[in-house]
Amino acid sequence: MDHNNRYNLIHLVNGVVLGKRKENITEVDQFFQVGKVNNISRREVIEGFIDYVDEFGKDKRLGQQALKNILGLFYNKRGSKLWRQLLTPPWKGNISARDVLEKALYILPEEALNERPI
Repeated sequence: MDHNNRYNLIHLVNGVVLGKRKENITEVDQFFQVGKVNNISRREVIEGFIDYVDEFGKDKRLGQQALKNILGLFYNKRGSKLWRQLLTPPWKGNISARDVLEKALYILPEEALNERPI
């Protein structure tokens, strides 16, 4: 399929499954955004995800399930083990997904949080 026809079919796609390699994500950006690549930091992803999990309100189960989608965000980066431990339930007390993400922003290494892919 030629390059122009791929872009004409984008409206048919409901979602994309990504692997763990950073190159996959930039390739998807280039495909769907006609060559434009998102250059956001992990901090910005987490801040955006805080707004997303807020939509679940008090439902801790939905918040925990949502966090599974970003478990690999720090793959092969300093702080990755701590990140996975923070996101993995059970959480003590009345902790929400928002609380977990805010704690992560406070305790994870700044260089990993602020690093941009390109």
